[in-house]
Amino acid sequence: MCCQIKVSAGFTNINAENGMTLCGFMGRQEPCNKADGNLEANALIIKQGDVKIVIVSLDLLYVGLELRQKILVNLNGALTDSELLLCASHTHFAPSVDITKPSLGKFDSHYLELVVYKVTTLLKGLLCQGSEPAYVSYRKVLSFKGIISRRRMGWGLKNGILRRMSIMAPNKSAEIDKSIRVLRITSAKGATLALLWNISCHPTEYPVSMTASPEYPGAVREILRKGINKKLPIIFLQGFSGDVKPNFTTFKPNQRNRRSSIKNWINKKINAPLFESPSLKDWEKWVNDLGNSVVAAEKDTKKLDIDLIKGIRATISTKKLGLQTSIDISMHLIKIGKIILVGISAEPVNDYVSLIESLFPNNIIIPVGYTDHVYGYLPSSKMLKEHGYEVDGFMKYFNIEGKFSENIDEIVLEELQKIVS
Repeated sequence: MCCQIKVSAGFTNINAENGMTLCGFMGRQEPCNKADGNLEANALIIKQGDVKIVIVSLDLLYVGLELRQKILVNLNGALTDSELLLCASHTHFAPSVDITKPSLGKFDSHYLELVVYKVTTLLKGLLCQGSEPAYVSYRKVLSFKGIISRRRMGWGLKNGILRRMSIMAPNKSAEIDKSIRVLRITSAKGATLALLWNISCHPTEYPVSMTASPEYPGAVREILRKGINKKLPIIFLQGFSGDVKPNFTTFKPNQRNRRSSIKNWINKKINAPLFESPSLKDWEKWVNDLGNSVVAAEKDTKKLDIDLIKGIRATISTKKLGLQTSIDISMHLIKIGKIILVGISAEPVNDYVSLIESLFPNNIIIPVGYTDHVYGYLPSSKMLKEHGYEVDGFMKYFNIEGKFSENIDEIVLEELQKIVS
């Protein structure tokens, strides 16, 4: 028999206002002039006796340090650090609430306060209202073919010299986790109270760049609500997508990121196939394919026994990974029976999915990146010699200095093991 848990869930919009600047891409300074879909915060509270865990997913690029701190302060001690998991969907079409990354978009203090108020109000309401007895079921679909690794060895210019290097291009031969994971929370009568779903994929390809959008997490959310309940809380957990994106390889003009003519020539003549921005029609088809896959998984979930729930959170410094810059990395484990949500405040590359699954072979692992204050990318050891954006190219945009330790995999796994122990 399942040990009884009780849940409450809800959502609120955190929509941007016209005139706000979006973040996610370098050089995009113009204010947004319209919106496509609602930016939302979706929350789930699970209780078992005196123990509770709270999971909040936000349609933001990053959560940032200030947002987490302000929410906890405004809740007046109602939640501890280990009880609250805050994660961003990583949409590249929302305003910035992270003051530490000006290269990716202008920080908006007004929007930060709006999000703090909306999320705090939502959580206060859920914590005060009665919780409903519930059950948890789970399903994992092993292969969604619409995503691909974005790291491949190719040719590029460095200091005016053509060199062999890691480039951002589709790599069909790279093994990545293409799984869709779905957690369904139901009442005693079988009604769906909330859904959590997870995939590892960058939400970067919405074709209208100056439009605020929750990107594919929001579009899939609407597909699910249309089929189940238009008021259903849906918590999207972005996975370890540091080097994964949608597989769009057509050669249509990219209106968002114009390269110099010589780089265009090199890429198209030497490095094809390359990623290009999709048309709106292509993007909508991709989203529908993904949404249908999530719907199929949701309909086939299997009930799990929940013996206990628990939240464990610890931090390590980026210096532990070999970097000169010191920023805290949070490692947050949420245990729901055999399920463990492994949250890391970074952009972890996809290699870490299998590495962490091997660390906890008797559990169901749901990888969650983009929690809390993201310092930058978390590459795997095998990538370090290849360099590339996820290894060192990102550092100047994130104000990071240093070089990752060669045994970075081992360091991360050891720290996770310490948390569990």
